[in-house]
Amino acid sequence: MKHIISIIILLASSIVSFCQNTAQTNWERLGPGGGGATFLPSFSYYNPDNFFIRCDMTGSYLTNDGGNSYKQINFDNGASSYAFDLQDSNKIYVGSAVVNRSLDGGKTWQQIFPKKDEIKNEFYHGDHAEYNLAVANNSFYDTSSASIKNIRVDNANSKRVYFSMGNNFYYSFDDCKTFQNNKLKEPIEDMRLNRGISFGLDALTKPYDNYEIFRIMIRILFHISKRERNRSYICSELVRDIFAKSGVIIRYYDTYISPDNIWSDNRFEYKYRIL
Repeated sequence: MKHIISIIILLASSIVSFCQNTAQTNWERLGPGGGGATFLPSFSYYNPDNFFIRCDMTGSYLTNDGGNSYKQINFDNGASSYAFDLQDSNKIYVGSAVVNRSLDGGKTWQQIFPKKDEIKNEFYHGDHAEYNLAVANNSFYDTSSASIKNIRVDNANSKRVYFSMGNNFYYSFDDCKTFQNNKLKEPIEDMRLNRGISFGLDALTKPYDNYEIFRIMIRILFHISKRERNRSYICSELVRDIFAKSGVIIRYYDTYISPDNIWSDNRFEYKYRIL
């Protein structure tokens, strides 16, 4: 059977984890919460004192002073993804049952997906008052999925926004004025696929200085393989390592991998052009 794996430039939620030697670090409680679990700590690119976190009772908490105080913001069904915009410190995205966006640092929020005119009915059900939508037939919104996940803003072009909902991958290239979607064979949350996506997005949006660009050009010109463990890739090397992170090994018979090595592998099929 032909295996087609779509590596999509998307990041499962933007989570910054600080890995330090606990023997040299004193931990301090910043709140909120009284003993329950907290999830999805997501930090602003501009200031680490600005971050979002949610608790196990579905509330979202935004702080702009490093945890000294918090503003509680409630989203229907609780938040399932946060994303800060690298190019605009005031722009924040939150995924819940819908996609919400703030343009003023979290003071006010607007629902941007699905659009209000696509919604036919809104209702709550069950002991936990779970929020549900009925949408128009032409809407891309997946009513069978519970929440919006993996919101990611393209670091190179913040008008490009990506997220997932069940087996659906959504993207907008016009600052969320319109959205498109593609149906995947498995949810983005699949661990192997998620590793490839996260790795690919982080590597793709890495800025290169002129010296690195020159070295990459020389390697391409003379077919010199990657010999250092760093984050400088030519395109075919990046594709190879993205798929490797997802459990798919590309076979080639040289130390240098070229685009032809990828296209000649019958497991792959051209699907979308990202750039």
